[in-house]
Amino acid sequence: MAKVTPARVFEDYEPPADLVTEDECDTFLIYLPGFKKEELRVQLSTSGMLKVSGERPLSDHIYQRFYEEFRLASKCDTKKITAKFEGGILFIRQPKLITPEEPQEVPPPQQLQQEVPEKAKDDEEKCGGIEQPRKVVNYGLFREPNNIKKLGVSVAMVFISAFFISYMFKSSIGSENESMMGRT
Repeated sequence: MAKVTPARVFEDYEPPADLVTEDECDTFLIYLPGFKKEELRVQLSTSGMLKVSGERPLSDHIYQRFYEEFRLASKCDTKKITAKFEGGILFIRQPKLITPEEPQEVPPPQQLQQEVPEKAKDDEEKCGGIEQPRKVVNYGLFREPNNIKKLGVSVAMVFISAFFISYMFKSSIGSENESMMGRT
């Protein structure tokens, strides 16, 4: 008599995963509690897909399995991808391609010239007729309209915060006074 082994029954599992993005690399973290390193498989397809799968026994003929696919970033250096399984977490490190950037010349700040008003021209004539060119140069905080907006928002936030703090302070003092008056 031949012994009949029951067919495997699979439970599909969807492991939680995170993506940690850094300047030099991206790292997938796939949480696989109960799995062993030998039960996992990591593959890279030619189409730029990272395929991660695993299968582990739960009981005699019941197995837990998962299959995940992730699209790699276009700037990923596929030759340097590494995988490490530690503490129930699969770390798949994907280094980014580093391309040397050409140094960019920083243009000098724009100088805004304004015409000299007629009154100033009259003043020049009164000062001995020596004509000197006048330039009004606009540097600093108010050069960009966005800086003015940011300054306005910052000032508004400071006022709102001050108002809120003083309100909370007055409320707490008022409630302390009321509780003290109630005791006497």
